[in-house]
Amino acid sequence: MDDPLFVWTAKWIQTHPGHFFGFIVNWFGVEMPMAISNYNPPTTSYLLALVGAFFGWNEVVLHSAFLLIAIAAALGIYSLAAQWCARLFLTTITAVVTPVFFLSSTTLMCDVPMFALLIWAVSLWERGLKSSRTTHLIFAAFLAGLAVLAKYNALTFLPILLLLGAVRTKKIGWWLVALMIPAAILVAYEIVTGKTYGRGLFTLASEYAAANRFVFKGGRPSKWIIGFTFTGGCLLPALFFAPLLWRGWRPIVAGAVTFGILLTALSTLDRIGAMSLNDGKRHWPALLQIAVLAGAGLHVLALATIEWWQRRDAITTVLVLWILGGFVFATLLNWTISSRSLLPIVPAVAILIARRLERIPASKENWLVAWPLISSLAISIALAFADLSFVNSARTAAHEICEKYSAAGRQLWFQGHWGFQYYMQELGARPVDFERSTLQAGDVLAVPVNGSNTTFPAAEAVETAHSREYEVSEWLNTMQLGISGFYTADCGPLPFAFGLTPPERYYVFKLAQPVYFGTTPAQSRNAARSNVAIVTNTSEFKIVTPLAEQALTADRNGNAAEAIRLYREALKIAPENTASLNNLAWLLASHPNGNLRDGREAVRLASRAAELTERKEPVVLGTLAAAYAETGQFKQAIETAEAARTLAAAAGRTDVVKSNDHLLKLYRAGKTVHDALSP
Repeated sequence: MDDPLFVWTAKWIQTHPGHFFGFIVNWFGVEMPMAISNYNPPTTSYLLALVGAFFGWNEVVLHSAFLLIAIAAALGIYSLAAQWCARLFLTTITAVVTPVFFLSSTTLMCDVPMFALLIWAVSLWERGLKSSRTTHLIFAAFLAGLAVLAKYNALTFLPILLLLGAVRTKKIGWWLVALMIPAAILVAYEIVTGKTYGRGLFTLASEYAAANRFVFKGGRPSKWIIGFTFTGGCLLPALFFAPLLWRGWRPIVAGAVTFGILLTALSTLDRIGAMSLNDGKRHWPALLQIAVLAGAGLHVLALATIEWWQRRDAITTVLVLWILGGFVFATLLNWTISSRSLLPIVPAVAILIARRLERIPASKENWLVAWPLISSLAISIALAFADLSFVNSARTAAHEICEKYSAAGRQLWFQGHWGFQYYMQELGARPVDFERSTLQAGDVLAVPVNGSNTTFPAAEAVETAHSREYEVSEWLNTMQLGISGFYTADCGPLPFAFGLTPPERYYVFKLAQPVYFGTTPAQSRNAARSNVAIVTNTSEFKIVTPLAEQALTADRNGNAAEAIRLYREALKIAPENTASLNNLAWLLASHPNGNLRDGREAVRLASRAAELTERKEPVVLGTLAAAYAETGQFKQAIETAEAARTLAAAAGRTDVVKSNDHLLKLYRAGKTVHDALSP
């Protein structure tokens, strides 16, 4: 999914090793500095740069290098298991065949490097505590610091080292001083990047995560269900081992009742994240899979809790808190839910399973544990091939589209990101910039159906349109909009899904007239009016209609009443045009003429625009804040304006930051926007 970001950064590092994010990239539909497009530290890209320097940029070579990192992570799990349980080989294989470890090992992203550093840090830390060797503790702490510089998420798992030190030594010692090493590494990184990029990159990433915490459609029930589903699917061996982990008939009954309750509850919902359940389609196959995997996720948490209740020793305490803490972070604290966020808890679950299986006689172990491992391995391999077919479809599409539609004097544009963008750019096509690009008559535009940051041009702007399909795995998928999203639950509530998978479809348009995907900001009476502006970075953005253009012109000419009328007419034609929603809401919330203002309608319109842009567009949030203020909801206005300011600062949009600073002063004083605009 995000492999291109790391590869592009690695190639840049080869010529600019001290300025790793010093270039511009179009990843969210708008050209922005890489420093605010890739909210991950650069360690993985430095590793890729090293591999590329010695062996070239062949994809097989790059993936082979990262396979070695996955092997190092597996050896780290073996090393830790040697200290905490008797079934070393079983623990390691259980961890390796989990879908989240297996699939993550096929990517070039930062998750497995972070994971390898983290697991070796825990293993060496435990050895250092047991042997009282300061060198082990220092090296472990250094690896933990490198893990944070591979991916910031590692920071949330450092309390494991603190907990181990507390339960092992039960006193303050040099181990506590060693824990200052990761903190020192992070502080040094923050200072250096602050001087290089104007803002510390860890602070910037933290602000982005806080401002963009994903709110799943369907509310909290959706978020909990998706969290359980991803946990169960990513840690699948725990489900297959269940018959060996429990005795008697009661667990079987409990599992059946849990499944029945989950399936009944799911059938009453209208939506689970990206999956709509009230669209007239049959969703029972997907609901059955959600119920099974959500039950499997609950089983992981129940296993951890009951194991602690029965044993209550130091190791079990650490394992249980490791698992529960990882689940809470991945489901509730992280800015979105993804399989990769659950990768760090794999060793804890594998060791917990192995410790619970120690009651099985060694003579019976081989044949009893074989089928859960084989079953999980078979599914993981199938998932890897399904994911590969999805990736290869994008590669094939890019090559065929570029070969057929690239011609002298005709520009080939594309929308969509991930691997498709990587290959299209390698072949000379240009990504659409929703703020700056103007596509000319005769140009060609390629748009994937299953992609991010995409929108089709209006029918009247198209001369010809062709649809091209590319086969993928027909019965298993990892990234199908509305169903599955292994790399982000934004795409679907399942980490993977069994069932008929449609081919990947791409549309290719030849344009009959110039097309642009933004609006010109309306002229304002002062800085506060500048909130009427382009809405960017959203897959829901629609091309501007002629009526919306007329409305903008009327507003520029000072005819607000006519602009309001035209915006309303435009929204009848395109009810989800976020630019029209935003600009009309701003007029209704801020115009000095009280006869034209309508705070309630402004809140409704701006709320819809915010929903369509997933609350990621600072201009839209600024409009919503103004609407709240107009209706007297100053607390909500202040909170929303602050969120808008944070997003704008993270994106380097200083004009929007200044505008919201001005507006915040008004809201805190109990004033509305029109108070400042009135003569």
